Amino acid sequence: MNKSHKKARKGSSFPTAGRSHAQGFTLLELVVVIVIVSTLVSTLLVRVLPAIDEAERAAVLKLEGQLRSSLAMESARYVAEGNKDGVRQMAGMNPLSLMLDPPRNYLGVRKTGDVPREHWYFASDRQVLVYRPGVPRSIEYRDRPLGEVEFSVELAYADSDARDRIYGVRLVRTRGADWLDDQ
Repeated sequence: MNKSHKKARKGSSFPTAGRSHAQGFTLLELVVVIVIVSTLVSTLLVRVLPAIDEAERAAVLKLEGQLRSSLAMESARYVAEGNKDGVRQMAGMNPLSLMLDPPRNYLGVRKTGDVPREHWYFASDRQVLVYRPGVPRSIEYRDRPLGEVEFSVELAYADSDARDRIYGVRLVRTRGADWLDDQ
């Protein structure tokens, strides 16, 4: 190949077979990549955000089940010992005091006040265990704010009208549990 032919190829504005693509993306390629990535991200968010809300709901329900089991075992111990006063004293107690390892987001006993979201606390002034849910992430819950969920420990009686035969205690949802029942 002669030198004049090489100079003509270098100055040419038309792509040649030997030209590399080291100059970068064209605007059209960039737009196509942005559209694909944004579609994937939006699809992912639509799928992941409800899963995060559902995970929070499942965690609360799991702890509720553990608390019910702990209360049943403790009240059964008192009943087996014939200690009705011990069962009576369980009413209004903090059920998390029965757990060996309370959840990491448990703040302890405190008066009702400013509590960060996604945390548990026992409101000593009202004798209720409270969970303050996080900010809803999915579209399903954005329309309605999630209120605090409150649980109380109440006496359970074997007879509904006389209220003299104590059967044990139960954990009762007293407020704000509508989002826990959603399926």
